[in-house]
This record gives sequence, C-alpha cells and structure tokens, in this order.
Amino acid sequence: HFNRSEDWFRDELLPVTGLDVYSQSFPTDRGYADYSSGRFRILIIRQEDVRRVGAEALGQFFDLDGPCPILDRNTGEGDPVYERFRREWRFPSDLVEETYESPMATHFYDDEERAAMTRRWTE
Repeated sequence: HFNRSEDWFRDELLPVTGLDVYSQSFPTDRGYADYSSGRFRILIIRQEDVRRVGAEALGQFFDLDGPCPILDRNTGEGDPVYERFRREWRFPSDLVEETYESPMATHFYDDEERAAMTRRWTE
C-alpha cells in the first residue's frame, strides 16, 4: 500500500545534500529543474519528460555546447504484455487519488496533469 509519508526527496536527499526541492516551485511545463546547495548540484527530470526535454536538460546541466543524446532503450513499447497492461489495467480509485494528492505529486505535477493521470489509471 502506498505510504504518503514516505518521501525520498525529504527523507534521503535533503539530509545528505541540503537540497530542498520543495523550496521552489517545479516548472511543470519544462518537466525538469536543477538545484544546487554548497558542493551539491542535481538535475530532476520527470521520467515522462525525458524524451521531450532530456537531451536539452542534460546538455544545459553539464554545460555542453548542445543537447546530450539519450538512448531510447528498454521502454516496453512493442511488448504485448506491456501494451496489454497499459491498455487494460486499472488501479483502485482510492489508491490513485491518494497517490496523486501526495506532497510529491502535488509539487511535481499541476492540477490538470494529476487529473489526467487519475483518469488514465482509473477509467
């Protein structure tokens, strides 16, 4: 069962690095942000945005002259079991709603995105 109190960013990252990803709003339209504190610097890219903005985000993060190519592997696309799962599987609505109302979800996704994801996995 999903535990809303578990939060890797708060419980693991913050104590070690001092990086509080919740201290600034996340640019949901961009799908990524970088954070720095002292000697630590991290890049957060939402998984579903890697194809869309990952190369650009990594290029900027590493101060490259352009995008950093990302290989597209192990996506599951074309696998009949994976495709069937995506097409047919639905989760209990209370679990999905609890998940998308967690502090982590509300920070990294706007209301419209969370509503769309809720519909995707419950309807």
